[in-house]
Amino acid sequence: MTKKIPSVEDCDLFRDAVGKVRSVKNDKVQDLGQVRPKPSPKPRPTIAQELRVEVEAMPAVGIEDELSFVGAGVAKNSLVRLRQGYFAPEAEMDLHGLTSNAAQRELLVFLRECVRSGCRCVHIVHG
Repeated sequence: MTKKIPSVEDCDLFRDAVGKVRSVKNDKVQDLGQVRPKPSPKPRPTIAQELRVEVEAMPAVGIEDELSFVGAGVAKNSLVRLRQGYFAPEAEMDLHGLTSNAAQRELLVFLRECVRSGCRCVHIVHG
């Protein structure tokens, strides 16, 4: 590879663009403190991961306990109207006969599909 020699016009243009230059007397770099590396970006959680976190955070439900969930942005009286039969479930799931781990996996798959298909009301029978 041959070294390219700049023309006189290029040198003059460079000196005009850079302006007046002064030599550096100290060649040591100033310590600006510890420079922290940028954190690596975290991917957005998938619907299944979000649902898994919500399901894992749920308390244990006993035989006589009742568990209800109303999502953000849903009116408070919607749960009352649901119990009165104003809304029909668009999908149902029965978890009888499944182990806890199997039921959790099936529930996550079911809820993910319900979210994808736009279901607004589902009925889940736990065992």
